[in-house]
Amino acid sequence: RSEPVAIFKPQSEQRQGNHASVEIVGRSDEREQLKQAMTEVQQAATPSPRIFIIEGEPGIGKSRLLEDALSQAYQIGLPAFSGTADAIEHSTPYYAWRNIFCQMFRCDFNDPVEKRKEILASQLDDDLLERASLLNEIMQVDLPATELTSNLEGRVLAENTRALLTTILQRAILQSPM
Repeated sequence: RSEPVAIFKPQSEQRQGNHASVEIVGRSDEREQLKQAMTEVQQAATPSPRIFIIEGEPGIGKSRLLEDALSQAYQIGLPAFSGTADAIEHSTPYYAWRNIFCQMFRCDFNDPVEKRKEILASQLDDDLLERASLLNEIMQVDLPATELTSNLEGRVLAENTRALLTTILQRAILQSPM
């Protein structure tokens, strides 16, 4: 083309409509298992987090079951986070965890980068701030590398990133059941 063309950038992931007002059909066993596990997590004397993986062929109701589970968690006051994978993003490290950590940090990917950086800085302890640049790809920020993180590459970078994410998750779990 010889004339300029307007370029658009998606501002956020488009989500399907909320079906929470529609009664879920079937899945009573799965719903009961999820409800029982969430109740156990909430009532445990010591933090006892659970991870549920809902997987299956397209069209069998995974998204609807997830919406129902998140609704049940909300109803009993239990923080719950969800992450999703995407075949297109299969080579993007930690893609499925992006929304989970964004939810944990109470931020929004529509927020400007500077605001997300401020949110991270306000919620990370000093020992984690030293490694915060490892969150750049996950949180889509550009925190400066520190002496500790600047030379990390390959496997060592991946191991340190996983260790940081695990530490953040463990600390969040100790603060409240989820």
